[in-house]
Amino acid sequence: MLEPGPESPFAGVKAWGLVRCLLYASLATFVGGAALGLNFEEVTTELAGTLTAAYGGLLLWVWLAHRRAGAPLGYLVGAPLDRRAWKSVIPLVLVLMEFSVGAFYVLYYPLSFAAPQVVAWVLAENDHKVPPGTRAPALYHALSAFGALILAPVLEEMVFRGVLLHRWAAKWGLRTAIVASSLLFGLLHADLLGAAMFGVVMALLAVRTRTLLVPMACHALNNAVAYGALLWTGDEPAMTLAEFRADAWIAPVALALSLPWLVPFIRRNWPAVERPAPGSGGVAPGAEEAPASDESDPAASPPALS
Repeated sequence: MLEPGPESPFAGVKAWGLVRCLLYASLATFVGGAALGLNFEEVTTELAGTLTAAYGGLLLWVWLAHRRAGAPLGYLVGAPLDRRAWKSVIPLVLVLMEFSVGAFYVLYYPLSFAAPQVVAWVLAENDHKVPPGTRAPALYHALSAFGALILAPVLEEMVFRGVLLHRWAAKWGLRTAIVASSLLFGLLHADLLGAAMFGVVMALLAVRTRTLLVPMACHALNNAVAYGALLWTGDEPAMTLAEFRADAWIAPVALALSLPWLVPFIRRNWPAVERPAPGSGGVAPGAEEAPASDESDPAASPPALS
């Protein structure tokens, strides 16, 4: 188990380094693209550049953080779980998506009257259909799917439920680290409340199961359902403000159905005391692992919704 303070292999990692890595990756992407004569005004090229800059920066920081910690890249990912520990993943993701829909309306319905232009922009940005006039729609779809189903689940979990959670747990304690990393995750998504709740649940799953494979799988499943719904709607135009306001009744229904599942799950899995976050195998590189009880064994006590 990672010990908070200077003993933690991630205690020396600087979170601000993530910003620098994103800036370096962005600069390298667009300078390199310009040198190759790429036209970033073309939507497919713009998407490819955005994915390269964003996830290239995340990958660079994760690699540098593990290098500084003296830990292999697979250290925080952990080992595969017993099959029984996966039984709650699908219903948990569906409940989280239900909460996210309700939370989206809670956040943006009042804002649609106070700042309608902002909400109209958010609705348009969330409509990820292939823009008209795209010269390579198949490639655009492929890049979008690759980003949503592979890059985001793997690298975002490595950053938020991996390095950041462990770094801040070493600095402030586990409970504070869960809240801080989840709030940051929410701030970087349009659905702030839903994404923050998603971050809390994924952090609790990472702590409970001692592996990032479960949050990665949940993240991928969440994005797959959302992406499938996007493809199902086909060429329908983005939701208008009037349509958004008319559907506001969805919020209380979605929250009433999801919170009775989420609140007990969080209460049951919330750390009772400030304690260090577990790494893969529960020990720092080179340290001896203490015998684990059945309570901390995900195979013996898999996470459940009820």
